[in-house]
Amino acid sequence: MKTTETTHIQQQLELILDEQSHAQELLRWTHEAYCLHQFGEYCAFVEVLTEGWLAVREDILYSPVFRGFWISEWTTRNRVEFLCFATDFPDYHYLKTEYLFIHSHERLLEEEEFMTKYGHLIKLI
Repeated sequence: MKTTETTHIQQQLELILDEQSHAQELLRWTHEAYCLHQFGEYCAFVEVLTEGWLAVREDILYSPVFRGFWISEWTTRNRVEFLCFATDFPDYHYLKTEYLFIHSHERLLEEEEFMTKYGHLIKLI
């Protein structure tokens, strides 16, 4: 009988989905609510950066490269800035406030490291 090995990509995807599920559980959000929030912040970020430049907005908004970057960065923030402390923190309202702050497009616009990565990425779109 042949056994199938799980690829590294499959392992990483499973880890990401587990972490996302854990965040949803802590926030008491459905998968749909989680995705709507993530997409809302994505759209708001693009809107602020491209105000007055409709063609550029469309290029970024519908770019699979930028969407992949956004989700990857979101996943990293979940892991590094939220889940590492949230599991042991019982205050739901505090957790939700922190989560919203960590992923706020307004915060990211002011974060030098994120905007530097964005600057490099935008050259690829």
